[in-house]
Amino acid sequence: MDMSSLFPPVAWQGNSLKNTGVDRGKNCGVNVKSNWNWKRPENIYFLISLFFGILLVFITPPYQIPDERAHFYRANQIAEGEFFYPEGEIMSSVIDFTAEIYKFDLNFKPQNKISKITLVEELFRSLDKDTKVVFTDTKTNNYSAINYFPQAVGIVIGKILKFSPYKLVLVSRIINLLVGIFLTTAAITISPIRKWSFVFIGLLPMALYQYASISPDAFVISLCIFYLALVLYMQTQDKTEVKMLALAIVITLSMALTKPGYVFLCFLILLVPIIRGKKKYDFFIKGAIILATLTLFVVWFSFSVNNTPDIDPLVKGMDQKAQLEFVMNNPLGFVQTLANDLITDFGYITEMFIGKFGWLDTRLPNYFYWVYSIALIAVFLFDNNYEGRLTTGSRVLLLATFALIFLGTYTTFYIIFTPVGANYISGFQGRYLLPIIGLLFISGYNKHKLFSFKKIYLLLPIWAIGGFTTLVTVINRYYVTASIFKLVDK
Repeated sequence: MDMSSLFPPVAWQGNSLKNTGVDRGKNCGVNVKSNWNWKRPENIYFLISLFFGILLVFITPPYQIPDERAHFYRANQIAEGEFFYPEGEIMSSVIDFTAEIYKFDLNFKPQNKISKITLVEELFRSLDKDTKVVFTDTKTNNYSAINYFPQAVGIVIGKILKFSPYKLVLVSRIINLLVGIFLTTAAITISPIRKWSFVFIGLLPMALYQYASISPDAFVISLCIFYLALVLYMQTQDKTEVKMLALAIVITLSMALTKPGYVFLCFLILLVPIIRGKKKYDFFIKGAIILATLTLFVVWFSFSVNNTPDIDPLVKGMDQKAQLEFVMNNPLGFVQTLANDLITDFGYITEMFIGKFGWLDTRLPNYFYWVYSIALIAVFLFDNNYEGRLTTGSRVLLLATFALIFLGTYTTFYIIFTPVGANYISGFQGRYLLPIIGLLFISGYNKHKLFSFKKIYLLLPIWAIGGFTTLVTVINRYYVTASIFKLVDK
């Protein structure tokens, strides 16, 4: 997929990129002589992600991504025009379809399998668009409608075509996948540095599994990756393009309406030159954009909380107010708890970052996590064959933003999902790092010759084997009673 029609080729020199017409292949360590070259990182990513993503859409049974049923219902409600409340109408045939799928009791029970015959039969269930029931689910209340736009579009299309509920699931997944792939491909194309790092992040089994689902994580991950690449692209231009600036501002404001926590990515707008040569006015405008984003977030979050029905605590002994008071009164103890928990759960978080499927009950083979971890470290160290340089101030901002979001999210899980005064933190998952891990990779950019490798595309076999291993693992989990693959650790 050639994105050159959308974004001009650039060559980073010193602190700026100039529109010299130099082919993008030079920037990624590839000598490109033709208009399309498979070695380009954006092309490799697009082909691999589309191939394995489409297969995962059809292979993964319905509702086998955490809270996918809740996300599907919320997308249905948004397709019906209910944008702001957790309560809304659901077609009764969708409820009946869900009941049929839940008969197999798959969640957290790897020993249970789904019937292929049932899935085929559900493809032809009639869709009763007129008979509806009111449904409420607080799990998705803090997610704005923007997170469900791709899925809702799929449902609207499916309803017009009179698709069955199962086909609505599939078309929602497909459009979610395509949007995620498009944004990530665009990010790789326009990023002046670390293109292969974005490829590797986008091809992580966990990322592909989310992209091929109805989860809002697909849109959030890809939007955050694209936003980071767009900021880097604009920072390196000699002239600020109005259309690019408008896009950056719109995405910055949108950060207030993605999943809570990622709002702090709005600070990346500080890297974008809005008014060149007038630092005072430039900083004032950026500050106004950040303030508007944070204000929008507070307004939306307050609205969603105030319109959430009272529910029982998710964890016994949990009390958010009491836990917050405990943290405020014991700050050093909390810091020690956070550090100890991070060290203790590092392996578990790494697994969920690389790939853990179903309701986080399906692991890849042990060796797979080691191979991907080593490959990730290698890409972090050696994906530096570009002309550009990164200023110290940019590195500090990227690292500070990463730390703020990471520690803020970790703290939130201690307050919301952990019993009062506990010496551990429950609920944090490695997949929450996918939208922000690019900040860490970009900040580690190194121009030293010892840390530059031109042919990172040679890692292609790892991505291919990783994709096939993911497919086999999912098939083995949901369809094979007596395992013939011998891949999944028991």
